[in-house]
Amino acid sequence: MTPIYFRGREVMHVAAGIAYRKAGRGERLRKPEGWSFHEEVIAQLQRAGAAATATGPEQRAGNHPTAHCTTIYLRGKAVMTVRNGVAIRRAKPSEMLRRPLGWAFHCEVLAQLEAAHVCHLRVECEGHVYTVPWMTWAMLSAPLDRGWGAQKFLPLSYWSIDGRPPERGVTTPREVRQLGLFNSREAYGC
Repeated sequence: MTPIYFRGREVMHVAAGIAYRKAGRGERLRKPEGWSFHEEVIAQLQRAGAAATATGPEQRAGNHPTAHCTTIYLRGKAVMTVRNGVAIRRAKPSEMLRRPLGWAFHCEVLAQLEAAHVCHLRVECEGHVYTVPWMTWAMLSAPLDRGWGAQKFLPLSYWSIDGRPPERGVTTPREVRQLGLFNSREAYGC
């Protein structure tokens, strides 16, 4: 168990990679981001490699988020959440890339997503839901820097939009072939 301190006082602790905070009812924020942490506390949590979890009256009443929830930060600000392996970003239409059409993520955010063992990326924007498997992102995303820091982007043609399949699918390389059931030498080219 690792204690987390703020202004010389222990405010939470980290056990098994999860940060626990005991909080009173008055500390709950009235916005979707939920709990508020000081930048100094966030830095300690990131060093400890913990996912922020709160315990208090709201949680005892059953109004808590899913157990496997991680908040992703960029420069001390919460920008995404990871719930059960799905990274969820709520974006404005102005955040979508125009040329080429697509979505971009800062490299700092991507490192946190990889550490959280994300399976899918999901972007929610004006009633539309864009999803892509993490492996597709990892294989096909390209670097981008337009003055906002190092980012990687993936064109919209690889994203599933509102449950419809993407325009461009990910194909397997030609050298990968299924092994034969009885004659595996043939599959290896021997």
